[in-house]
Amino acid sequence: MNPSRTSKQFFRTISIIYFAMLIGMVGFTAVVLFIKSGNGEINTHGLSFPFSIVVPVLAAIAIIVSKLMYSRLCKSAFTKVKLSDKMQVYYSANIIRLALVEGAALFSIVVVFISGEIYFLLFTLLLFLIFYTFKPSRERAISDLKLNPEEATQIKNDEFIILTP
Repeated sequence: MNPSRTSKQFFRTISIIYFAMLIGMVGFTAVVLFIKSGNGEINTHGLSFPFSIVVPVLAAIAIIVSKLMYSRLCKSAFTKVKLSDKMQVYYSANIIRLALVEGAALFSIVVVFISGEIYFLLFTLLLFLIFYTFKPSRERAISDLKLNPEEATQIKNDEFIILTP
């Protein structure tokens, strides 16, 4: 990340990362479904035994750990004095939270590809929905970092430099 960023640049960057990850997951899912449906290999009956346990457990772990890590990282920002330090924590917390959920979603898509069983797309869909709710925003940063009114005003100002060298 560049050493100096305005509020607008900061939130644009984090939004681009978010949408790139989301589009990557959706695109990968579309490719897998296209390949599998073209071969007539989509299976709607019977589960592959190890995957029927691993995918739901991994999805649950990813959801829980992502929420816990995000909360823990955001709480660590409470001790920071400078807004730029708090925003660096927010940036890292979001990347970690999104990556955990994306990893589990990609794994479930790979399982669909390997097994041909559409059942696992339910977990992919669940993880997509949860990922979608994690969209970073100024309002979320203000509330999750418990910013004071002065910091909140600075975040809302597009030209305010929130990351400094």
